[in-house]
Amino acid sequence: MKINNQGSEVNYEPNSFDGPKETLAASVTPVDLEGHSGNQPYNYKVDYTTQAGDLYRLFTDDEKDRLIETIKDCLLQVDSQEIKTLEIKQMYKADPEYGSRVAKALNLNIDEILSTEY
Repeated sequence: MKINNQGSEVNYEPNSFDGPKETLAASVTPVDLEGHSGNQPYNYKVDYTTQAGDLYRLFTDDEKDRLIETIKDCLLQVDSQEIKTLEIKQMYKADPEYGSRVAKALNLNIDEILSTEY
């Protein structure tokens, strides 16, 4: 666990900046007790979009407008088109209107965004 301020250093995985990668060699070796203990690979699927979409749909039209404007202002500062594309795709998965509105606010074509592979 990181306990100091790493500044702009990336401290999460997966990332787009050649940051840290999981090291399976650091896993704890299982110990025979009554069964096994230790770190075992766990296959799980994280849902990053359902709650975001549910929240977006709870917003009033005015709240949605302010959210889109805030996201637009933040994403205009991002140089990487790949990151913008990935962000818009996640918003679109949460709610198609949400992703489409962010793309439009950035003058991007949502169909081109959705067809881009990264």
